Amino acid sequence: MRCANLTVRGGGITELNINFADYKNQKVLFCYSTEPYALDDFDLVKQAVLKLKANGCSIVFLTRKANCLIKQLDLFDKKDIVGVSVSENSSKNSGVADIIKLFKKAKATGLTTWISLEPVLSADFANKVINDTHEFVDYYRVGKDDLLNYDFEKVKKDIIPPQDSEVFIK
Repeated sequence: MRCANLTVRGGGITELNINFADYKNQKVLFCYSTEPYALDDFDLVKQAVLKLKANGCSIVFLTRKANCLIKQLDLFDKKDIVGVSVSENSSKNSGVADIIKLFKKAKATGLTTWISLEPVLSADFANKVINDTHEFVDYYRVGKDDLLNYDFEKVKKDIIPPQDSEVFIK
């Protein structure tokens, strides 16, 4: 789904100007570039997900707001992937307790789960998030801050996830 197909005001989706049939049988990503819950509008998220699913789409859903997503887990099924974005030094992150609560419930309903750790400035941060959540998360995507000049190669070397964790480091 392209941002051009959405009306965005105040950082959130305010209108669905989408020909949902254009996405028939595709995998569609909702992500933090237009935070699905920026305006805490559950109805627009529900409309978009249900219309896409009616057109045979599977959903890859990423939000910073675990406390919002947990209220709408019933929109998703085993073809979908639900996730939370966590950035180092961001006040917009969900708390670890909310993330764990979300992923426990998601796993209990058979959903695939993931965390996007971007940007990561230190291995300590990445290791803590992964170690705190790996029992409930299927995979992680770890990325650097492209706007800062730092030794991300060293950070990557020092990320040591548990053996049962699938971690993709960009």
